[in-house]
Amino acid sequence: MTLAAKYREGNLLIVDNLDMNSGKTKDLMIILKRHDLVDKRVMFVDEEIQENFSLASRNIADFDARKRSHMSVYEMLRKDKLVLSQDCFISLQKQLLAQYQYSGKRSSIKKYMSDLSEAQARIAKLQQHQQ
Repeated sequence: MTLAAKYREGNLLIVDNLDMNSGKTKDLMIILKRHDLVDKRVMFVDEEIQENFSLASRNIADFDARKRSHMSVYEMLRKDKLVLSQDCFISLQKQLLAQYQYSGKRSSIKKYMSDLSEAQARIAKLQQHQQ
């Protein structure tokens, strides 16, 4: 829900990767300015945080770089902007999909889908009789 809310607000940014050639804060600030992320509370999330990215970001206030396994909903809500690497975003999608497809929820989802199919069939029959 948090990711969906950030997306609707325009506060979710997906980037190719968080790789940097240098560990200089100045180089990272150029990237932040380009994406209008300066003076905002920002969380960057990736599968693994590269050392250069970590070094460049440690001197920036209200800036957080985390591994996906270490992020929390509370921290995401506290930040103005959330920036995810593409690999991290795909991994999150797979994790969420797996959570909603485990057997406990699968049976209730199948029941709802069955009920929906039956309702659609009834509507189709009613429409045929009205014609």
